[in-house]
Parts: sequence; C-alpha cells; structure tokens
Amino acid sequence: MIIPLLSLITILKIRDLSCAVAKSKSLIRKERSFDDFPLREPLYLRRVDGHLKYVMPSVDLELEKKEVKDGLQVFIQTDSKEELILACPGDKNKLRSQKTWRKKKQNTGSGTPKLIVFPIGRMECTERLPAVIDPSGHSCAKTGTQMEIGFQVGKDLVPLMSLCHDLIKADTLYVEHDLPSKICEATYFEPRPDFQEGPLPLYKDVPLKLIYTKEYQKKLFEELMGSELSEPLLTGKYFLARGHLAPKADFYYATWKWSTFFYANAAPQWQIINAGNWKSLENYVRKVAAKVLTM
Repeated sequence: MIIPLLSLITILKIRDLSCAVAKSKSLIRKERSFDDFPLREPLYLRRVDGHLKYVMPSVDLELEKKEVKDGLQVFIQTDSKEELILACPGDKNKLRSQKTWRKKKQNTGSGTPKLIVFPIGRMECTERLPAVIDPSGHSCAKTGTQMEIGFQVGKDLVPLMSLCHDLIKADTLYVEHDLPSKICEATYFEPRPDFQEGPLPLYKDVPLKLIYTKEYQKKLFEELMGSELSEPLLTGKYFLARGHLAPKADFYYATWKWSTFFYANAAPQWQIINAGNWKSLENYVRKVAAKVLTM
C-alpha cells in the first residue's frame, strides 16, 4: 500500500509479506548509463526509535545469481509491515506521479514468500533536493561552532555530516561523516553543482566565488610576495582550488553527493595536490572501507 503523508513524503508500507525489495541497477555505477540515472533521487528513510534514519541498500546474493544477465542488483529491503519512507524535501518539491511506477511480484524460491519489487530508477522527485546547514549552538575545538549538513524532512533534520566552523575566522576546522562499507557500489555522479554559501554569518563580507578564481589569487599573491616571487606559483595546476573536506565520493546516493557542495565543506588546496596525492588517499580510504562488512 502506498500512503501519502504531508504531500512531501510518501510511505511505502508493506503488509502480509516477510520483506519487500526495491530493485535497481541504477545503484551500481558500473552496470548503468548516466542517462538512466535518477539525478533527483528521493531520500530513502525509515524511523528508528522515533527518529528518521537513512536506509542503505544491500546485495541479495541469491537473487543476484538468478539475474546475472541483468548485471549486479542492489536492493533496499524492509521487514514485514516496516515503512520505507521516500522523502522529497522542498516547498515545491514532490515525488513524481505514482502512476508511472510499476510493481511486480517475484518468487524467491520454494518455501519463501514472494517479494514486491519497485524499480527505484523511476522513483524520483520533481526538483533537486536542497541540503541545509544547521548550527547546533554547541562549541567545538575551542573556537568553533558545531553544525550539521543534512536534509530537512518536515520538522526533522536528518544529518549527513557534522562540521566545526570558526565564525570569527570564517574557517571550517574539520568535518566528520560516516563512510559506508558499500561505498564502492555507490551511484555514479557526473555533474558538479555550484558551491553554496549557506546561512550568514558563516562567510560575512567574504567574496567566496571571487577568492577561488586565478585572477584574485594572482593579485593577492602579488600583494603579499611581489610579482617576481608570486608569478611561478600560479601556473597550470598550481592554483588554490576548493578542496572537499568530506569528499562527494564518500557518499552513496546522488542526493547525498549534492550536499557536499557547501563552502563550509571546502578548504583552499593546491589543485595539483587536490587532484593528485590527496585524491589517491581518498580512494585508498574508500577501498579500506569497502573491506569492512558492517558500517
């Protein structure tokens, strides 16, 4: 049964089944094309002890063996009568018409109940999901203020990462986030959105878009060091880029990756390092996480 809630959230509530599965090749980057990718993915949530929590997919090995011809399959699985919440935050945002969905029953074998299968790729929001930065008011690292980046679903903020930001120096000291073991199966993400400033006064009177341009950096370095010393510093990949503190590739769904594009989640970093050794380090950390069986 599909039950609408508050017009911004849809709950898929499964009855009389031991489990329900949402199937999608679109959650495996190697087995799908970008054209089929639901860029405006909803949030996949469930309630745990009264709080909304993100749902991570899993791979059903038995079903995978039966559908090898279709490539790897990823599933969001719920228990009997458990609610899977698809949320599309935003004033004008909503889940795409439910008439476009097609469900089918799939027999998993002798003695096991049938599953109801929904194609995740067809379940998308009408608008891109806006992430928010919420200051908690708590202090961190002596001079910082703790904040959370996540999604506002009704009255609930569902956080993805926590950061410590120095309001006086307009500087983020660190960012914390969970890295799932399934990260190597994450959705493919091609477009790069513009970085967002977030709420004032995080960067009051700081021209963020301007300071990351080569022209601005060249002028600044000339003022600090003189043209003779500064000129060799800004050539080719030698310029200060917006280096992600929490990398977009560390997040599973496309909607999560969009949330990393806040200036509060970036720091100036030489591009040759950002796209070189630092990127290699991030890739290595994800490979280590992929070897861990649980989050």
